[in-house]
Amino acid sequence: MDVFDRIRLGLLSTSLADSVSSSATGLGVLGIDKARDARPAVPMWLTPQEEDQAVIVEGILRRVVWGIPADALALGWRTDSANGEESDITADLDAALDLESVLEEVDATARQYGGCYALVVREGVRDLAEPPPPNAGPIVQIHPLCALECLPLRWSTDIKSKGWTDPDLFQVQAIRPGVSAPVGRVHRGHLLYMPGLPRTRTTINPTLLGYDISAVQAYWEAVRDLGLARRSAALALMEQSMVLLRVPGGASILGGADDEAAKALAALELWGRTRSTRGTGLLTGQNTAERLEAPLSGLADGVRVQYEQLGAVEGVPITVLMTSPPGGLSTDDASARRTYRRFLARHQRRRLTPWLLEVYRMALGEGRRVIHWPDTDPPSALERMQISQGLASRDATLVTLGAITPDEVRARFAGDEELDMPAVLPDEAPDALQG
Repeated sequence: MDVFDRIRLGLLSTSLADSVSSSATGLGVLGIDKARDARPAVPMWLTPQEEDQAVIVEGILRRVVWGIPADALALGWRTDSANGEESDITADLDAALDLESVLEEVDATARQYGGCYALVVREGVRDLAEPPPPNAGPIVQIHPLCALECLPLRWSTDIKSKGWTDPDLFQVQAIRPGVSAPVGRVHRGHLLYMPGLPRTRTTINPTLLGYDISAVQAYWEAVRDLGLARRSAALALMEQSMVLLRVPGGASILGGADDEAAKALAALELWGRTRSTRGTGLLTGQNTAERLEAPLSGLADGVRVQYEQLGAVEGVPITVLMTSPPGGLSTDDASARRTYRRFLARHQRRRLTPWLLEVYRMALGEGRRVIHWPDTDPPSALERMQISQGLASRDATLVTLGAITPDEVRARFAGDEELDMPAVLPDEAPDALQG
């Protein structure tokens, strides 16, 4: 018995020791207790082609893939020197490489496919299968590649390297409408990686090795269930009201069938046709009409639960993913904006900033640089006034208590027509990262 067998046996023994079962009631007994039998469902892994189709036909998924990167880059960024002496030091490079458009495509592609490799083309580099030479020239272009265009061939086995167990050699072939441009083998040093959604170290996507989890995959179950709920609700609304007609001599309408069984079958067929096409049911009998109403209670609650599942995937408010707040859900725009602002700040800090710093390192050499992201949703005039009033009230209290003097309050705002306050509250402001 090896060490892994002992570990597995130990886990099994622990689970058995911690469980409670009853042979009389079936509690905790596999095959009888329904709750005990519950297991996480095996995910239905989407292929890259299926992810393409899903983004095309599902508006929510398109918003998830392309809308979030666009919002995060809506106001651009500024790169300063680490000591603060130089400002916007990468403006010319950003414009020359059209870096904002490239980064938006890289981020969206990573979200759609679970990762995106961008091919960095530099002057003086001839053999892309080898690591970049120390004297490599300036960056000429950066080409984003989807998962179908950049396939891992070899994984690093050097335990001392930072990229241990990561792919380090790829087969690259650009695929565009009407053209296929083979590049050949490319070393990891010529590629910049933007990760997809986080995954565990042992998570394996059987459809595409070497990549993370795509946002399309993560949202798929919730989007699918929401579509089913909406279609079910629409069908219920179509059929919730029906006029029932009883017409004398209905037997002749049923096709002239003689025996009672045939008449019954014909009646069922006629009922289905008239019910689905005209909202009217036809029966034989006296010349009467009545309206049947089906209760719709619970439909809105079912749809609302599916909407909430969408927001639970990444923590993005559902009011952001939808053009208007779904009925029954919170419409607190201020709260949703704060939540989304924090989400975008984290997105910029953890994904966009490291990628940009790596571009600058490759283009400009080693050095410490600071990337500043403007607030994506600055306070309105009313919110600024409310914050100003709060600060003024606080200062008045501190002056009354003798904690500060009026001169100290005046000194803070000397020379400014407006109160010197941040555009974002301190706990909401994104941290500037250094590299």
